[in-house]
Amino acid sequence: MSSDTNNEISGSQSGESFCTPVVLVVEDEPLTRKAVARKLQGAGYEVVAVPSAGDALIVAQRLVFHVLVLDLNLVGDDDPFSGLHEGFAVIDWLRHQMGGISFQIIIHTSQADKHIVERAQAYGAFAFCPKRRDMENLLKCVNEAVESLNAAVDESATTQEQPGGNEQAPGEDQGAAA
Repeated sequence: MSSDTNNEISGSQSGESFCTPVVLVVEDEPLTRKAVARKLQGAGYEVVAVPSAGDALIVAQRLVFHVLVLDLNLVGDDDPFSGLHEGFAVIDWLRHQMGGISFQIIIHTSQADKHIVERAQAYGAFAFCPKRRDMENLLKCVNEAVESLNAAVDESATTQEQPGGNEQAPGEDQGAAA
């Protein structure tokens, strides 16, 4: 799957048009954070990478992003959000503060426990992506998340173009319903 074909978001909640999808990466491990950012930037994404839950929450209030790549175990002594070090708590906070989730969530973690995967699904994560050295699986997940957003935008635009849904399909005989 070529990442070049996946990098278009034709709209957002504010009606703006974006050529390059924005990915917010929340990863406390510096080497992993840099590697993930490089991989996604190399595929053509705009990446904002932050080391803590607190930084993620600040960025989320100031930036429209399309995909959240979230580590679940976020440690940091200087986190101003006193103890908010767990990825699912970040999702709860975003949902509460932003009035919902308008982006795709990818859980990127080394915790592959069955209960963690089930919890990620319950939280509405688009994908659960185990950490790997090559990060091809993460790139695939991000590409698919962007594709799903594009499909949703396209479907929304199509629905808005059909007033009342009473339009006939092309080729339907107008006199046959009499």
